[in-house]
Amino acid sequence: MEIIQDKEHFRRFIAVNPSAVVCFHSPFSAYSRRMVQCLADMEKDFAPIAFGSFDVDAGDAGELVRGFAIVALPSVLWFRGGELFFFLCGERSAKSLEKILRSFP
Repeated sequence: MEIIQDKEHFRRFIAVNPSAVVCFHSPFSAYSRRMVQCLADMEKDFAPIAFGSFDVDAGDAGELVRGFAIVALPSVLWFRGGELFFFLCGERSAKSLEKILRSFP
């Protein structure tokens, strides 16, 4: 899982990867830590989807958080061709995430 450092890194990440899943999270949230770990564990099973994590407390994520109307953490955004394709807000189980990722070709 790629650790996204700032909004420019985020923009490059979703631009160069045809399919990219980014988890906006806070390391101070147990829900966020579990979600990031869950996605990291799933990454190998979902190639060629690129997985990234963005720590909203460390990066300059404020503009992105507002722009995507993220109201809770963790939030998972799935991009295809650089455009937002799917949005999840809040913690999900590994089984639920896997079902969602497999439901779209």
